[in-house]
Formats: sequence, structure tokens, C-alpha cells
Amino acid sequence: MIGFPRGVGAALLRYVEDVPVDAVGLDWTVDPVFARDQIQWRVPVQGNLDPLVLLVGGAALDRAVDNILEAFSERPFIFNLGHGILPQTPVAHVERMLARVRGI
Repeated sequence: MIGFPRGVGAALLRYVEDVPVDAVGLDWTVDPVFARDQIQWRVPVQGNLDPLVLLVGGAALDRAVDNILEAFSERPFIFNLGHGILPQTPVAHVERMLARVRGI
């Protein structure tokens, strides 16, 4: 079971300690360094690309994807958005993100 305590902020660590989840979904506001150092050694993480970065695309998207991959690559994780795709997001941006995650 993957828990997604959206907007929990600083209480994320307590959530992971108190709620019996197999992994935790991170919204885009969670600092990846905090999540890596405090959360990911307890449970795998899922997330946490900012949906606005996906909307913008380009170099900003590439940097954000690379930062997530770099932050979480040492332990099990699921690359995902921090909270869904905005309706106006171009499909080409999603394709670019997927290609980057897959290393294509």
C-alpha cells in the first residue's frame, strides 16, 4: 500500500513512522534531500515532480527530472508526479519526461 499524505509537510516523518505503508507518495513540495535522508531508508518513495514544471517543459523539466533521479536513485523509488497532470499540459512534455526517466 502506498500512502499519499499530500500537504503533510514537516509531519511526513511522523506519518511514515505511525502509518503502516509499504511506500509513501511525495507531493511536489517535499524537499528531495529531506525525503532521501529521512524517509527513503524507511520505505520506498514515489514522486515528486512538480506538475507546473511538467507544464512548462524544456530545460526546466529536464533539470527537475534529473534532480529527482539523482536524489532517489540509491534506494527503491517510483518516479511520479507530485500530484497529477494539469489538463493543459502538452502531451509532448509528458513524452519528454518519460524518455528522460527511461534514459532514452
